[in-house]
Amino acid sequence: MIAHAKKKTDLCDEPLQSIHPGLETLLASLGAEQAITYAAKGSYEGILTAGEYQPLSTIEDERWKGHHISKFRFDDYLAFCVRKRTVEIIDGDDVTGLTPGRVSLRSDRCLNTRYIIDASGRARIAGKMLKVREQIYSPPLTTWSGVAHEIPNNIATSLQTAFIPESFGWTWLAPHLTNSCTWTRLAVTKREKLTPPDLLVAAGYHSPVISASMRWRLFNRLVLENHILLAGDAAGLLDPAAGQGILRACWSGIMAARSVVAIINSGVRPGVALDAYEDWFNTDYHRTAAKLKSHYEQLGIIFPGNA
Repeated sequence: MIAHAKKKTDLCDEPLQSIHPGLETLLASLGAEQAITYAAKGSYEGILTAGEYQPLSTIEDERWKGHHISKFRFDDYLAFCVRKRTVEIIDGDDVTGLTPGRVSLRSDRCLNTRYIIDASGRARIAGKMLKVREQIYSPPLTTWSGVAHEIPNNIATSLQTAFIPESFGWTWLAPHLTNSCTWTRLAVTKREKLTPPDLLVAAGYHSPVISASMRWRLFNRLVLENHILLAGDAAGLLDPAAGQGILRACWSGIMAARSVVAIINSGVRPGVALDAYEDWFNTDYHRTAAKLKSHYEQLGIIFPGNA
């Protein structure tokens, strides 16, 4: 599996990622059920959307809980679980070449493989390296994220997990357990760098702002040269408002691994297993994209047609 190594910054300044209920069950099946507890820095039972509170659970007397987590701590815990299974993890090396049955690293080490699962996220290593064409499904989208620290008590106590439609796109607020809050803002069109929302301007300290392209895009092929499977954001990217990004990444990694295991251990024909994986991912991607676009339209967020 190819995973992109992220540079660690000050964990206090790391923008948190939000996960909805559902991931716990999946992690338990992998023996990593404590990953969320280890990484959580805040929780929520509902989202204030366009000024209206929407609980995560619509079933009376049932309380679902989402979490704001440190992605670095989450990844560290998953790596700990992997190492317990005697799987080798290579840190601090870059992929410089991919050919059938081989991964070349910058350290001149070569790994012989039967199958490769690219889980490199937005780095999208295999697709870019092999020059696979992409299909674009949105106009240019950019997110800006940061953390506001030392928020005055009168503001901090009123903060809720919130999705706020704006004239340019949206703002997401993820309060921490302390007087801090992660904010993320998305612009539907290219514009100047977005700054923290007015609600958080009074904070005593603001972390450096991190920006990223979130244009919706999907590689035309998700199985390359019959032995490289693209998973998660390395296959198809949607912006964070789609929700469940970590869950979708985990599920696609599991589905890709199951396809490989079926070929190796169960004698399933490669073409059948690999085509089934590609069809599954494409169907899930387009279903999620359609729901997100409909959600934007309901909230009045301007979303032009395909670029």
